Amino acid sequence: MAKRRPVAVSRADGRRCGRCGAELRCTNPNELCDPCRRRADDDCGLRLPADFYQRTTVTHSLTAYDFGAFFRITRTALDLTQEELGLLIGLAQSQVCKIEKGTLPLRDVETVARMARTFSIPTDLLGFPVPRADAASTNQNRGMVSATTVRCNVPANAPVAALGDKTAVSSCHRVGGHVLREGLHPSAEGDEHVEKAVLLASVRLLTELDDDEPPANVRVGPVDVERLRQHVALFELVVWRIGGAELRHLVTRYIVVVSRLVRGRACEPAVRVQLNRILAELHRMAGWMHLHAEDHAAARQHWDAGVRAADRGRDGSLVARILDGRSQQLCQLGRYDHAFTMIRRARGIADGVATPTVMAMLGGRAEAWICAERGWHEEALAAIGSAQEAYGNARPAENPPWAQWFDEAQLLSAEGHCLMILAHRGNGNAHRAVDLITRSVAMMPPRAEHSRMLNLPGLASALVLAGELDEAARVFRCGMTAAATADSSEARTRLRRDFRRFAASCASQHRELGEVGQELDVL
Repeated sequence: MAKRRPVAVSRADGRRCGRCGAELRCTNPNELCDPCRRRADDDCGLRLPADFYQRTTVTHSLTAYDFGAFFRITRTALDLTQEELGLLIGLAQSQVCKIEKGTLPLRDVETVARMARTFSIPTDLLGFPVPRADAASTNQNRGMVSATTVRCNVPANAPVAALGDKTAVSSCHRVGGHVLREGLHPSAEGDEHVEKAVLLASVRLLTELDDDEPPANVRVGPVDVERLRQHVALFELVVWRIGGAELRHLVTRYIVVVSRLVRGRACEPAVRVQLNRILAELHRMAGWMHLHAEDHAAARQHWDAGVRAADRGRDGSLVARILDGRSQQLCQLGRYDHAFTMIRRARGIADGVATPTVMAMLGGRAEAWICAERGWHEEALAAIGSAQEAYGNARPAENPPWAQWFDEAQLLSAEGHCLMILAHRGNGNAHRAVDLITRSVAMMPPRAEHSRMLNLPGLASALVLAGELDEAARVFRCGMTAAATADSSEARTRLRRDFRRFAASCASQHRELGEVGQELDVL
């Protein structure tokens, strides 16, 4: 076969494509050549074939409610492992395996509904009638894996360019680069509601699908790693500014995309190490998001997967950070012995490889809290002291991206909450706890309203323990107003939990606290 003659292009100026190494035209302002740029735009898609729901095997498995067969067919079509499919619909890998084998029938309505939303299953195939007005749109959307809807009230004056114009900018670079380059970071100034709308819309656009299937032979290079890191930074920013419980299914879906890159694409060993670190960071965030939504099984599943990915990425400090999350989950479940063992294991892994800030996080936020819950007064104060000493030696420039948010305000908050728990157990200083949490909230920057909101339940609880019931009721109401304004299920959960634990016993003696308890549906 005769060789194809090369197509004449504009003369190159010495720059090369960051992915394939080909010379770039002098008229190309991008870091990638046109073929690699088009492929990069397609890398984020999880798309079923257009005729997927017209296939006999698919329709038969759904109409017969043979979900095991549907799982196998779907995994083959999307090239997913059992674990990746389980992450998408909220099942463990062992459960997916048993369902596929037919030894475990899938009868949970919530899981079936989540599966139908995730894979855009036509409702008629599951035995539900389809309204005529929706029939056309249902047929058009068959085959597309949908993203979970994000509630985003975009103001009328929101800039269209900032929200992302699909015809002008590719989804990956639009989200990863534009939002961060435009300065939407914790210290950014501007209209608060517009910025929140931009962040939520950007995350939603990041998980939308492109029209074409990603080519199987695309190599992953350093430019792709940097783009993925920008996406992780965006997710971190949304969690820091807004909270992540409502976005956990979107992040889970993006995890599946990244895990496919790690598992199936050709890349250099050093690039694969970086991809595993990115995957571990995403699992870490998803674990916290599910924990805040009180989905403990999914949180543990993500953290276990994150530890494996961090091990493959040879990042000991990230392994320790994930184990820190697991220990706090165990503490919430009242399993303090296991939590203490877990955090000691995390500190042992981090010792010598983690930055002082990370060691302060492990000591001040985790170990001290666990010791306080056990009633170990001296050990809790020693852990706080160790955290303060470590933070005093911190060098922010050396911190990993996921530790950038931890500052003096967070350390004061951790100490205050620790003293509050000790006071509840009869051997702490509640007034000192009130002072520390108040100072922490006052030190938080204007854009940290989410962190400030999550500290209000603890401040109100400390006020109750200090005997300042009128002020406690006022702070509880401030927290309820903030949670309603932000529509934060995480904040509402904390308010109910802390009121039930610290304030319910005083509600019968104080009218305003009693009204707060009734409004929180605690009393």
